[in-house]
Amino acid sequence: MSIFIVLLSILGFLFLCVCLVGYSMPNTWTIEEAVLLRARPNHLFALLNSLDKWPEWSFWSVDNGYRVRFGSVKEGVGATMQLETNKVRISLSVSYTDTKNELRYQLKTANSLFVVEGILLISPSNTEYTQLAWRNSFIKYQGNHPIHRYQIYFLKKYIEQGVEESIAKLQQIYNDEDFN
Repeated sequence: MSIFIVLLSILGFLFLCVCLVGYSMPNTWTIEEAVLLRARPNHLFALLNSLDKWPEWSFWSVDNGYRVRFGSVKEGVGATMQLETNKVRISLSVSYTDTKNELRYQLKTANSLFVVEGILLISPSNTEYTQLAWRNSFIKYQGNHPIHRYQIYFLKKYIEQGVEESIAKLQQIYNDEDFN
């Protein structure tokens, strides 16, 4: 009987440690990346503003195992895209665009438990290059469960990977072609 109590005490202690570490983990984060692309600003913005073109350059594509569905609006404010794998269901919707150099979107998990706001900024440089700055901020979490804090951490890693792969694809598209 005493072995059972010791094991139960150890399991309880481990559970308490997991919960305390979970509660101490941050529930907000921001990822920022910038890159110079050999592209005209209007051409780059047209690619970014059309969600139906995102699978051509972004991490969130059929190539990475996503099933992609688009809403009736595919470009500009109100454009939506549903992304789904066996593990993840995400909706992406464009919330703001100024038609020249800024696009804002929200990325939500299936139950809207987690919401990430993304901003894509285009700045022409004085050369034939255009700077793309990409910012993702975790802005919403419904609840205070310690296990969800771990999920927030892994969501950050997932978004970081997605941004890095997307930027690499954009560099491949624009820097390997003639100036467009």
